[in-house]
Amino acid sequence: MPSTDLGPAGADPNHDAPADGDDILLFEDETITVKSLSKGRSPWRVLVVDDEEDVFRATAFSLRDVDIDDRPLELLQARSARQALETVAHEPNIAVVLLDVVMESEDAGLRVVERIRAMPGREALRIILRTGQPGYAPELDIIRRYDINDYKTKGELSQVRLVTSLTVAVRGYHQLVKLQAHQRGLEKVVAASGTLVTQRHSMQSFAEGVLTQICDISECLPQGAVVLRGRDTGQRDGHVVAGAGVYRDLVGQPLDRLPAPLKHCLGQDFGRSVTTIADFEAVRIHSVSGDDLVVLLTAQASLDDVARHMLEVFAYNISLGLDNVQVFEDMEHLAHHDVETGLPNRAGFRRGLQPLGGLFAQVQIDELEDIRGTLGEAVTSQLIAEVGHRLARELGHEARVARVNGDRIALALPAGDLGMARERVLAVLARPVAVAGLELQLPMGVGWSVGGDSVTQAIDEAGLVVSRLPGGRQLRSGRWTEALGNEVRSRVRLLSDLQDALAENRIEMWLQPQVRLSDGQAIGAEALVRWRRRDGSLVMPAEFIPMAEQTGAIRDLGERVTAQAVQTLASWPQSSLRISVNVSMRQLEESSFADWLVALCETHDVPFRRLRLEITETAFTLEHSQVQDSLEALIGHGFELAIDDFGTGHSSLGRLFELRFQELKIDQSLVSGLEHDERARKLAAMIVELGRDFGVEVLAEGVETEAQLSHLRDIGCHLGQGWLYSKALPLTEFSQRYCATIQGQGV
Repeated sequence: MPSTDLGPAGADPNHDAPADGDDILLFEDETITVKSLSKGRSPWRVLVVDDEEDVFRATAFSLRDVDIDDRPLELLQARSARQALETVAHEPNIAVVLLDVVMESEDAGLRVVERIRAMPGREALRIILRTGQPGYAPELDIIRRYDINDYKTKGELSQVRLVTSLTVAVRGYHQLVKLQAHQRGLEKVVAASGTLVTQRHSMQSFAEGVLTQICDISECLPQGAVVLRGRDTGQRDGHVVAGAGVYRDLVGQPLDRLPAPLKHCLGQDFGRSVTTIADFEAVRIHSVSGDDLVVLLTAQASLDDVARHMLEVFAYNISLGLDNVQVFEDMEHLAHHDVETGLPNRAGFRRGLQPLGGLFAQVQIDELEDIRGTLGEAVTSQLIAEVGHRLARELGHEARVARVNGDRIALALPAGDLGMARERVLAVLARPVAVAGLELQLPMGVGWSVGGDSVTQAIDEAGLVVSRLPGGRQLRSGRWTEALGNEVRSRVRLLSDLQDALAENRIEMWLQPQVRLSDGQAIGAEALVRWRRRDGSLVMPAEFIPMAEQTGAIRDLGERVTAQAVQTLASWPQSSLRISVNVSMRQLEESSFADWLVALCETHDVPFRRLRLEITETAFTLEHSQVQDSLEALIGHGFELAIDDFGTGHSSLGRLFELRFQELKIDQSLVSGLEHDERARKLAAMIVELGRDFGVEVLAEGVETEAQLSHLRDIGCHLGQGWLYSKALPLTEFSQRYCATIQGQGV
C-alpha cells in the first residue's frame, strides 16, 4: 500500500451516490440533533470521519433517536484524516469511529487506523470502515493487520444495518473498557495487598482500588467509600480507617465527627450482605479481633449483583487485612519492648536513635537477686519498671529509656549540658523506690559514655564502665575514658592472639616443684601455663588468665594444660612425682568433664592419684548443682583434690566435711605476711591445725625467704612451693633437674 501524507488535500470529486433502496436520506438545511445529553446516563461518543458533509448529515439523521443499552449517542465530526487524528488524540471516551477509507488518498482511512492503533490509551476504541467504492475494499490480511473491527460499503449500510454494526461495536468497546478498569483496580489492590499485612496506610490504596473496580463494573460514577472500625460502630466508638472519593478526608476521624447521613446509616441494622440504606450500600463484618468493620459506598446509580458481591468480598478481605495489621503491630511491639516491664528493649532503644553528641548510660541495680529470691520475679520486674518509667517521666520526652542486658536499664539523653544531665539522672536514682508496699533504698551503679560511631558502641561502653565499678551501698558513677578504651582494645587483641596461640599450639606447660619443708625434697609439681608469642617472648598468666576466665577461653586452656600434664606423667613411668593442675569453674560446669578426664588418664595409663586437681575455694563451696556433680564424680573415680587459695574466700566448714579432699593450700598473700603480720601468722596456724584435724596435707604457696620457711616449720606446715626452691621451669629442664634425680634414688 503506497505511503500517503495525512495532511490537507483536495477533496475527492467522486462522491458516493446512495444506492437504490438505501435508507440513508439527505435533507438540505435540516438541523440534525441527537437525543438530549442532559438527562440519564452519559452518552456513547461516536466519531464520524468522512470528507462529504452529506454523509455525516445522513448518518446523524439515521441515528437521531437511537439509544444503545439505554444510553444515547453523541456524534463528533471530522472531515479529513488529520482532523480525525487530532479529534481522537484530544477528545476522551470515543467509543466508535465510523471511518471513510478513501478521502485525501485511496488509503487515507487505513493510514488513520494505523496511527490510531499506535496511540496510548485508545486500545478499546472500535473502528468501522465505510467506503462508497467497493473496489477499494481492503484485503482480509489488511483488516487483521490494522485491527479493523468491521467493514461495510456505504451501499450496505441501511439504517438497520448501521445501528446493528454500531451496537456491536459499542458493546465491544464497553466490554474492553470494563476489562481495562477491572485490571487497573486489580493492579491497585495487588500493589496494596503486598503491604496490607504490615502497614495501615496501605488500607487506603486497597479501598481506592476496590472502589474503582466496583464503580467501573457497575457502570456508575463513584461518589465515595468509607471504611470504619470500632467495638460498636453503631454507637460512638470507632474511627475511619480508609476512605475514597468524597470521603477521603475522613480518614482517622472518630465516628462522632462524621456527617449526619453517615452516622444515621451506622445506626441501622444490617450485616454481611449488602443492604441499601438511603443513598448508601452498606456492609457490616464482625472481625476476629472483636471489632465491627463497616463499609459504606455511594454511587450515582444502584449497584448490580456483581458489584454488590464484590463489595461484600471487599468488606470481608479488608477485615482480615486489618486483623493482620493488628497482629503485625503486636509482633512489632513485642520485638521492640520488654514483656515484663513494658520498657523498650535493646532493639527498641537503638531504633532511630542517633549516637553523635548524645549522653548514654547503663544503670545497674544491685542486690536484685536477693530481692528476686525474697519477693519474687513479679516484684523484681515491677521494681525495674518503676525505676525505668521514673527516669522517662522526669527526664522528659527527649530521653529514651530501655531495659537491656537482663536487669540493667539503658538511658540516652540528647546533646547538651552533659554535667547537668548526669546530675539530674543521679538525683532521680538517689530517691527510694516504692514497690509491693515497701520503700527500698537501692544501691546502684551508673556508667556513662558520650555517643560516638554507633548507639551499640556507646551503650556497650557504658555497660563496661558500670561492670567495673566497685561494690557498695552508695550510688556509684563512672565514665568511659580513652585509657579504658585502650585497655579494652588491648584485651580484645590479646584474646584474638590467644585464640591464634591455641590454634598454633603455642601454649606451654611449665612446672614449679612442690617440696617437703623438712628436707626440701620434691614430691611433685604444679602445672602452670605459659603463652609463647611468635617472636619467642612469653606472656605471663597474670596478663591473660583473668580475660580467659571471662570469655570462656579458660576451658580450652585448662584442657590443653591438663592433657600435657597427663602425657608428662605417662613419660615418667618409674617416678612417684605427682602433678597438680588447676581446674576452672568453666570446666566443672561441663557435664562431660569428669568422663573426659577419666578417659584421658586411662588412655595414657596414668593412675588417677598422680593427677591432683586444684579447685578454688569458691568452686568448692559454691552451691551449683553441675559443679558439685562434677566434683563428686571426680572423687568417686579416685582423683585427689586440693583446695587452692584457702583462707582468702568464704569457706564453708560444712562443705569440707561433705567432700573428701587431700590438700589445703595456704595462699601466698598469707605467706608473704608471716614475717611482719601477726594476724597472718595466726590464720596460717589455724589452717595448718585444720588440716591436721582433717588428716590432709597443707601446702604453703609463694615461699620466698628463709624467715617465711622458718615460720611455716614452726606451725607444722610440711609442704611448700616458691622461689626459695625454684621458679616455674620448662618441662625439659624440670625433668632433667628433678625427675632423673628422683628416679636415680629409687623414689
